[in-house]
Amino acid sequence: MRWLSRLPMRKPLVALATVMFLFMFLRAHVTGIDIPPNTAGVASTFIGVVLAGYFASSAYEAACRSVIKEEDDGKDENG
Repeated sequence: MRWLSRLPMRKPLVALATVMFLFMFLRAHVTGIDIPPNTAGVASTFIGVVLAGYFASSAYEAACRSVIKEEDDGKDENG
């Protein structure tokens, strides 16, 4: 299952969620039809969770990379 974790799924997921969200609201604006409140709530929650997850995982990866880099730099100085 490690090959699955290496696939770049986060960026396409965020892009797809953003495009779906924008398409839904642009279509509603152009046609003048209101989006049902339940649909709008689900869509805004979905996009919020997807974006928050993307940014959180990116921040986590950046923090892990900096820790690994610091450990590697420490080995070069001491070793």
